[in-house]
Amino acid sequence: MNKPFYILFFVLATIFCRAQTNLVPNGSFEDYYSCPIGQDELFNCIGWRKANLSTTDYVNSCSGTPSDVNAPHYFMGYQLPFQGTAYCGIGAYVEIEATPAEYAQVKLSEKLKPFHKYKLSMRIVLANHSSYVVNNFGAYVSKLQPYSGSFDSFNYVPQLLTGAITDTANWTSVSQEFVSIGEEEYLTIGRFDYAGPPVLQTVIPDTNIAFPDKYSYYLIDSVNLYDVSTANNLTDLPTIFSPNNDGTNDLYYMPNFNFFIEQEMLIFNRWGNEMAKLSAENDSWNGTYNGNNVSDGVYYYIYWASGEDGKKYEKKGFIQLVR
Repeated sequence: MNKPFYILFFVLATIFCRAQTNLVPNGSFEDYYSCPIGQDELFNCIGWRKANLSTTDYVNSCSGTPSDVNAPHYFMGYQLPFQGTAYCGIGAYVEIEATPAEYAQVKLSEKLKPFHKYKLSMRIVLANHSSYVVNNFGAYVSKLQPYSGSFDSFNYVPQLLTGAITDTANWTSVSQEFVSIGEEEYLTIGRFDYAGPPVLQTVIPDTNIAFPDKYSYYLIDSVNLYDVSTANNLTDLPTIFSPNNDGTNDLYYMPNFNFFIEQEMLIFNRWGNEMAKLSAENDSWNGTYNGNNVSDGVYYYIYWASGEDGKKYEKKGFIQLVR
């Protein structure tokens, strides 16, 4: 291989690998501290944890047989992993008590960048012994860590909803793209009652296992989160923020894309006075001017960027400031 071609190949490979970094640590559940020996042992899967007092399961072929959490022979049926030797089992509904729900949660390898477009995906299959399918199972990416000291479900709005998964034999791929607010660093998978209790669809269990209760139970594998932002799919910027020091949406961030070599944003009031100048080094505005809070209302921005190819990019829009 001649040297110029080798250098070009190395550069392109480096860029590709950086763009394809999965931000979900141990997304296929392969790495573990110890082999699980029973139910409610997600803590044995490196990086993953429960988000409430429920009994989320870690299923791995290293558990051996007989075992409730052996792959593929686990307590809710039979299922080979999508890849490797392990997966996660999450109870979304049990007939005897409708409120409780199980969750699997992981801290991302890095915080999400404001205004970047991300693609969240995973593989999912309904457990053989399930009697129900829920309509609100999904994955939620957040800045704050969801946790409850009870067994009850969460009511957050997830970025990814799986839809009605009824296949108990084949892994279904589900995915969704979304735009980050910025600083999100937790991923939580489970049932989300943001629109009220789940709408149930009855299914016939395809196993003869005798259970005292009727469940909706899902297996999860191959969880991925990628930054898919490019110069050709720049997202629309958020149009509202609330700098009231409540810890939520207190700053307005300028986009900061690593495929641009120069970026700048100017923010003006309705009279055309410059309120803030943002750059890669100073990428947020807290709603002040010369140390004083500006008034609520509409402000305007102009965003400029330059690509490595010399191409110029520009976006204009408005920001609603509400305290």
